[in-house]
Amino acid sequence: MSRTIFAAVATALVVGLAAPAFAADKCTSEPKSAWKPQEEAMAKATSLGYTASKVKEEDNCWEVYAKDAQGAKFELFFNPVNLELVRKKAN
Repeated sequence: MSRTIFAAVATALVVGLAAPAFAADKCTSEPKSAWKPQEEAMAKATSLGYTASKVKEEDNCWEVYAKDAQGAKFELFFNPVNLELVRKKAN
């Protein structure tokens, strides 16, 4: 009996902790008519000190491929509505 309860609690914890991670993967649920142009996302990356080379849509974000001043490569994810940097991934 205690194993069953433990398994149920463990499953609930895993599901409960994973749900916010899935929700955080998307930058916005706003319609595309509210999005700023890709060029503004590239300009935002430049204003943050990066050299931007390419931008594409990914998970309802503008994903900008960029390098920092030392030449390290990054993928920068911007909310397309307000151009807030929501995630940065080193390559």
